Amino acid sequence: MITVLTGADALVEIKRRNFDLALIDIKLPDMNGLEVLSEIQMHTPATQTIVITGFRIDQLTNSILTDGESHILPIPPVMNNLLEKAEEIKRLGEGIVLVVDGNPGIAANIDQELRVHGYSTYIAQTDTDIFIENFEDEHDFLILDMQLPVVQALAKYAYLKKHQSSLPTLLIYRKEMKGMVNSNVLRSHDVTGCLFKPFDMKELITLVNNKTNSHGIV
Repeated sequence: MITVLTGADALVEIKRRNFDLALIDIKLPDMNGLEVLSEIQMHTPATQTIVITGFRIDQLTNSILTDGESHILPIPPVMNNLLEKAEEIKRLGEGIVLVVDGNPGIAANIDQELRVHGYSTYIAQTDTDIFIENFEDEHDFLILDMQLPVVQALAKYAYLKKHQSSLPTLLIYRKEMKGMVNSNVLRSHDVTGCLFKPFDMKELITLVNNKTNSHGIV
């Protein structure tokens, strides 16, 4: 096990060796932990990650925005409400609307609705889709539909914002959430990819074991 105290040191270690698992605190003294996560995703995508935070998901989304806003829609989302929030972040030129919905066609439905209202959209479902050069020049919105836990999708957004684009983004997490209220959904590790402070150490050990089968470099 290797422990570092800053994001910069973490990035150095990531380039030195391959890790099976990385535990990442969002609050680092020199950078947002999402930046570290995004670099791990790019350079060592096989590395499993557990993100530890005391922030709520809405605070995490706001932490990577400069001038934009973030919005989390109720479950299931109402299209009129989605359009209203999308238009808000479009006016600002930057922002995130988080949509949690189990419908496998939700991205296509949102795409169609935005186009009906005169907006140009781009749907990204793979890393290849994301890194097509200059896709933002022709579009009003990015629809990020990569079937990732929310924090990992936010890391993709953080990487794009740093290296390529701050296009207003609709971030989709496709998972059926019958009977669950938003507050429960947005603290679920399956949905968020986060372990929220304060947490039971047994919960951390269980996650580590599940991700590494009790072996590997951490």
